[in-house]
Amino acid sequence: MPEISVIIPAYNMEEYIGDTIESVQKQTFDDYELIVVDDGSTDDTYKILTKYAKNDARIILLSQDNAGVSIARNNGIEHASGKYITFLDGDDLWTPDALQIMYERIKSENAGFVYAGYADLYPDGIGKKETSTNYGKEGTLRDFLHYTGEVRMPFMMGTIMMSMELLRKYRIRFAPGIKIFEDVGFQMTLLCFTRVVFVDAVVLLYRIREGSAVHGAWENPQKWDGGVRMFDFIEPIVEQGSIEAQRIVKRVRSYKAYRFIVDCLRHGFIDDASIYIREWDTSLRQFLRESGKWNDHLKCRLMLLNQIWLLRVLSKF
Repeated sequence: MPEISVIIPAYNMEEYIGDTIESVQKQTFDDYELIVVDDGSTDDTYKILTKYAKNDARIILLSQDNAGVSIARNNGIEHASGKYITFLDGDDLWTPDALQIMYERIKSENAGFVYAGYADLYPDGIGKKETSTNYGKEGTLRDFLHYTGEVRMPFMMGTIMMSMELLRKYRIRFAPGIKIFEDVGFQMTLLCFTRVVFVDAVVLLYRIREGSAVHGAWENPQKWDGGVRMFDFIEPIVEQGSIEAQRIVKRVRSYKAYRFIVDCLRHGFIDDASIYIREWDTSLRQFLRESGKWNDHLKCRLMLLNQIWLLRVLSKF
């Protein structure tokens, strides 16, 4: 049984997937299995993966109909046999010591969850080391909760490692059907059951490219509403945790629902905002019961009146 299972979901990554796999093969820590899940690619991704799998016994190649990154990662988890698990996206790169750094930290702390740093990788070279909000912070979910109800987490999927025992015990998985912010829901769930520790080292080169899921335009709200919808999946899992964790997750959901509707209004999706207000009425009312900025509460109260003319006015502010 390998110490670490590495999972790579891949969809139409023919341009990058070879370099990504080779960044795993170059690791100084080699007691791993590499599970690559082809998510119904329509280019030559699967052909490229087949060549790598034939030449490296550590590579396990899985194939599925296109179902999204969440189901691809869950498929990988079900086939994993390592004591620890980590993820890498099909267009990103690890530094040669990435696995060694994360493994040594999670072992020395006897932790359930560890994360490290990353740097942006642009077409013309490597950018600055990421030092975003809460970078370097350790703790449980409450330690990453802003007073407004927002969670501010500095984790990238390629910079985290977790205990497989933790995933199995609480059946922690990615929300199926959610193609954006699915990583946030997964990480929030982990923080409901364990403490995260940090190692101050860059282990990931995060590729910045046009067309990636998180860099698309706000062309329609349905592309982005997974940031709220993922709670339908994670809340039943979180019910196994503490009362405090359950309360925090509900608070975060209410904030996310409010902020998403604000974004709908700001981008001119008035009718869509009206539909979301009706659908997420309970979350909006929960938001009003939480502490926060008075002007946010005022906007939320006006939203709940759900008059189109009023929503048009709110979209200007």
